[in-house]
Amino acid sequence: MCLRIKYIIVASLFAFTSCYKYQEGPSFSVLNPEQRIKGKWDLYGVKQFDETEINFAGLDNYYFEFDDDNQLIRTITYLNENNQYNTYNYKGNYKLSGDNFLEIDVLGYEKSWFNILKLTKNELVMYNQKEKLFLKK
Repeated sequence: MCLRIKYIIVASLFAFTSCYKYQEGPSFSVLNPEQRIKGKWDLYGVKQFDETEINFAGLDNYYFEFDDDNQLIRTITYLNENNQYNTYNYKGNYKLSGDNFLEIDVLGYEKSWFNILKLTKNELVMYNQKEKLFLKK
């Protein structure tokens, strides 16, 4: 009987650790993706696919805010050539499909599709055809 219980425990651990929803984790979370993505996410890094980092010189703020009603606000604040800060707020909608696909529709501006590599309660890494975005809460 004891051997059977050990087998069940080992099989359960193997099942949990081998079923990654995202390429970069987590393998298991109590919160579902809809709950984890809600909130304000600060963009702290962007890389092109050749791993070249994109320069943020002049950008003071860049964040996405996802709410309960599948609406989002993308805010960009930057220092212009006259040493004045300009802030732009773009409103739109978002939709999660499956566990690792995010569609963002910034109304009147653009529509983007992202594959999610990592989504924890404090970190979001996603990519599209052009770049990889690194965000944190």
